[in-house]
Amino acid sequence: MPAPDILNWEEREVIVPDKMNSQIRDMQAYFANRPWFHIMMPDQDPKDCQTFPEGVDQLYIKWPGPGRQQGGWRINDDRTGFIVPEDGTYYFYANAGAAPLKGPSPVNIPVIYLTIVKNGTDFSSTAVSCPMQNEVTTTHGVLVECKKGDVLQAEIFVADIGAGNTFRIENQGQLCTFGAFKVSEGDLTKPCEPAPGLKRDWQENAYIDTALWQEQTTGVNKALLGMPRFQVRGMVKKDYPQDSLSPVEWNTDAVRQCGGWKWNDDAYSIIVPETGIYLISSHSSLNAPNTDLRCNFNYYLHLNDAPVALSQGGAHRKNYLHSRSIQDFRRLQQGDRISFQAKLAGGPKGAKWLSGDDVAMGSVNIFMISPEESFTDVT
Repeated sequence: MPAPDILNWEEREVIVPDKMNSQIRDMQAYFANRPWFHIMMPDQDPKDCQTFPEGVDQLYIKWPGPGRQQGGWRINDDRTGFIVPEDGTYYFYANAGAAPLKGPSPVNIPVIYLTIVKNGTDFSSTAVSCPMQNEVTTTHGVLVECKKGDVLQAEIFVADIGAGNTFRIENQGQLCTFGAFKVSEGDLTKPCEPAPGLKRDWQENAYIDTALWQEQTTGVNKALLGMPRFQVRGMVKKDYPQDSLSPVEWNTDAVRQCGGWKWNDDAYSIIVPETGIYLISSHSSLNAPNTDLRCNFNYYLHLNDAPVALSQGGAHRKNYLHSRSIQDFRRLQQGDRISFQAKLAGGPKGAKWLSGDDVAMGSVNIFMISPEESFTDVT
């Protein structure tokens, strides 16, 4: 259901049932029923899995059977795409992987790309290596501005290694999922308002003045419709030295945000505008053009000056982007600094890694889930 229009309350207004219903009951029903869906691939015998050849683009994962959903989502006829039911900003997440039906040579390690696609255009991609016959899974989440009727899909692609190999989608269902939930009305830049402090009790026989009533109904609803959110897509193209912990540099000209987010003077750290509970999701992609096939790529989330989350793994093939993803829930204070660092290890001395300049191959997505400070006094 779309969000009801928020109306102001006037001095000495006669409060009629229709307005009370629309401004209180309907708003509460909306917050309890925001659109979301989640679908998981069932466990399958390998011979029943969806297969695809290397080097073939636009291969969308087919999702079998009904998923869990709320809010009017529909799946398209070929079961590859989910149709957005309402305008708004959504958080989409994808988790999928593949394995070769026969093992490639140790030299021609395939790189598997997982991409969230909006209306046929790549929006966000991650890439991981698949050594030999091992299954490999990659996952990430991203904020996407959508209109009703947009189609979101998960695309899987294996870089052409010239071996003519065929791959299959993961046959372990819990490792292949796709889902979304609505974060806010409007786009990433629609203005948002701080949530007012909530009053614990309405007193018996107390006079309800217009300002207090407006604050505790309309004010709260306006804040909850669109809490602070932030996105930057694309990394600055630069070298990252081997065996050093380097701050990831983002394209600060490509920020979409509301709520007052800022960059620190170092241009690497994002300053939190309000205290609350947040989801932080990021992925970055680096190329290993001069390293051997046994390198590690570690990706850290830093809060102020401390590392608080880590994604790590190997990069097994030269001259292809390799990605790392982090999703983390955090209680953040106003003024906290969020940054990301990359550490590359295991290759020859003096090697350098290069960040990709494709906007789909790196992003930071942060949004508030609950304005905790406004609600701490309410039990």
